[in-house]
Amino acid sequence: MGAERVVEGSTPRGFRAGKTAASRTHVAVLYAGGDARAMVDQVGDLHRRGAERVLVVAGSRDPGLAVAALRADAVGYLADSPDSATRIAARKSPSADERRVVAEYAVQKAVLSEREIEILCLVADGRTNQEIGTELLVSPNTVKGHLAHMARKLQTGDRTRMVLLALRAGVIS
Repeated sequence: MGAERVVEGSTPRGFRAGKTAASRTHVAVLYAGGDARAMVDQVGDLHRRGAERVLVVAGSRDPGLAVAALRADAVGYLADSPDSATRIAARKSPSADERRVVAEYAVQKAVLSEREIEILCLVADGRTNQEIGTELLVSPNTVKGHLAHMARKLQTGDRTRMVLLALRAGVIS
């Protein structure tokens, strides 16, 4: 996966004490507490010191902490609570809150292209694929293809849900 040097620690200072400095790190695994502000500061500090990617592992399944970590440019957030293995084994799919966090993050991180955002704005205005295609000078099938691509990224095939996620994330207004 391109990660030759992986280090772990609970504070950015802890990374300095190890054999590998953060500046030569491909992935830094940060064990964070429940304080969102401290976690955001720690992720930022690791990035400033040259860590290419930071993965946050915390003891909370709070979607707010996950969003804070992802907004701070962490590549991922894992909940490592005593009951998490039991809960994950007991269910086959992520909870609605977990899916919402992932989808809103996908929108916030601008994984949607400018064209996809443009199409979402027109969908929000209530336009059909035919009307969107006519306005953008593309075929309705092209619009349909863009919507299918967005559906995969946002983990929903529902046009209304796509618009709602984009509105919540502030990508469209």
